[in-house]
Amino acid sequence: MAKQGHEYTKDYREFALTLHLHGPKAYKYLRETRHFPLPHPHTIQRWLRSVDAKPGLNKMMLDMLERRCQGDQAKYGCVSLMLDAMSIRKHVQYNPHTQSMSGFVDMGDGNSETEVATEALVFMVVGLQGHWKTPIAYFLTKSLSPETQRVLLSHALEELHARGIRVVCVTMDGHASNVSMCNQLGCELKGDPREPLQTSFSHPVTGEKVFVMMDACHMLKLARNMLQVNNNRWRPICTSYASAAKSYI
Repeated sequence: MAKQGHEYTKDYREFALTLHLHGPKAYKYLRETRHFPLPHPHTIQRWLRSVDAKPGLNKMMLDMLERRCQGDQAKYGCVSLMLDAMSIRKHVQYNPHTQSMSGFVDMGDGNSETEVATEALVFMVVGLQGHWKTPIAYFLTKSLSPETQRVLLSHALEELHARGIRVVCVTMDGHASNVSMCNQLGCELKGDPREPLQTSFSHPVTGEKVFVMMDACHMLKLARNMLQVNNNRWRPICTSYASAAKSYI
């Protein structure tokens, strides 16, 4: 662990990046208190600036998955695609690395927008064989329509298929825009309650079935909210639900 007078090796960079990722406080303790010859956090930030992290599909990540898939088809060839939108704070700032303003709506197509983004839509793939997951795309949005979201999802499925990766199912929460998007793709999630639901749609390239799985935790929250709205009518059920929930906490 002696200090070196030359540049950090590739293995040493990966070690420092991984250590900082798992715990910045532990990294600071080892560097400042135990005097491990670790690079300064500003150096790590400079290394990460070389990573292509612009909104849109991350080609570098997709190419990495393709190489991993070629090396181990069983582990990386079959995945679940997860998507979720999260609220972000309205903020615009200058990015010295790209020499542009960041914080506006950006769909990764290079078009300039004037509206400030309020949400980030993230796509992430999770391996069905093996314990791994990785984000492949994100989009800065304000009010994304189900039609636009359907196009983004279809594009992600096409890019993954082009790299030999098969998407078995798509997982999302039960937001109204997600349900509408699935219906546009060919599902039937809001039909006649007496008829069975259509929970799959055809892959845009292969035509194989891609199943839709709503996030179980979010669906339980929706059921709880419905019971709370009709509290007087469903009070016995709400009480039972609360008692069951406490037993698992």
